[in-house]
Amino acid sequence: MRRFSGSRQYTSLVAVMFVLVLGCQGTVEAPGGFPPDQSTPSTDMSSPPDLQQAPLDMQERLDLSNAPDMSTHLDHGVMDMALVDLGADAGADLGGAPEDLGPPLEDAAVILSSPFPATADCGASVTVGVVMENTGGTTWTRADEHRLTVKDNLGIAARNNIRLAADESIAPGESHTFNVELTMPAQAQTLSVSWQMTSRDGDFGPLVQADIEVACDPMQGQEPPPPVLSQVVWLHTDVSGWAETSVLQPITFQSNLICLEYDKANVWSSDYIGETEVVGNPWIFIYNRNEQRWYAATWEWLRPGQTCKFVTSVAGDHIKRSPYDAASGWTPTSGEVYYFMISGLARANQRNAMERTNLVRLVWP
Repeated sequence: MRRFSGSRQYTSLVAVMFVLVLGCQGTVEAPGGFPPDQSTPSTDMSSPPDLQQAPLDMQERLDLSNAPDMSTHLDHGVMDMALVDLGADAGADLGGAPEDLGPPLEDAAVILSSPFPATADCGASVTVGVVMENTGGTTWTRADEHRLTVKDNLGIAARNNIRLAADESIAPGESHTFNVELTMPAQAQTLSVSWQMTSRDGDFGPLVQADIEVACDPMQGQEPPPPVLSQVVWLHTDVSGWAETSVLQPITFQSNLICLEYDKANVWSSDYIGETEVVGNPWIFIYNRNEQRWYAATWEWLRPGQTCKFVTSVAGDHIKRSPYDAASGWTPTSGEVYYFMISGLARANQRNAMERTNLVRLVWP
């Protein structure tokens, strides 16, 4: 009886092992290879089960390479616990779809303004505000080396890189002005300049390009010769043939006034411009260094006895004739030589005394 009892205990132990190991397959075979839906062998235990086959069957059932997803079959156990512990990460490890991070962030830019001059004087210093808009997905910073970089500036002295300030950041959709400072060469020539945005990842955006015609004044540093009236370009009435009958004294300044004392202020007859009684016009002679010739223009009216006018009247918005009109923005340059004169009415069609003064040289203060 004890021998038979031991065989039953051994059989029970083997069955438990099969249940634990192979339970995930959904069917459990009884010891000796009998499926559970068939009758078991005779309870005659005089012939114990063939145990030589059991290790082979167990090995075959331990090969799980083709087993279905065990998590659907185990209600309890180590594998269930492992999947529970992995949580959301388990899905990713087992082939879940990766998170969509969107397209990679890239640098991009467009030019909003690049007002490089078409012409410049030899040796001149020019500052150009190049406005660039950030159209990419990155924020421009000095730390990431976002800057405007020179690509071609042959013959022009310039900084190679125009950088952002340490505390500046230009977000996508924002714009920034890069101030490009140029110094023209000493020789006349046509030059090309080009600039482009750069970061630590390389160049990006369009090229900022410009051609500059550099012109030199052959008389630079020299005073022009006095005007010859017959060779002057007259922007108002040509008075070169009018008699010189009056004397103009040296020009003086009083506060915000320019004063031209002449001896016919109370002598010449008067006329009216609207309701204003006038007797003459002051003239200025401007030397155009590019053309190497003098221009003459009136810039105000003088009333009887009047010799002083506001100094701001000596400007293009009072001359009103090209190339020294309001659009030119012309005003006298400090240190430049000009000549002044007074004549009878010559700015419009009225005439009183067709006479004039001498010319007086003035270095503009």
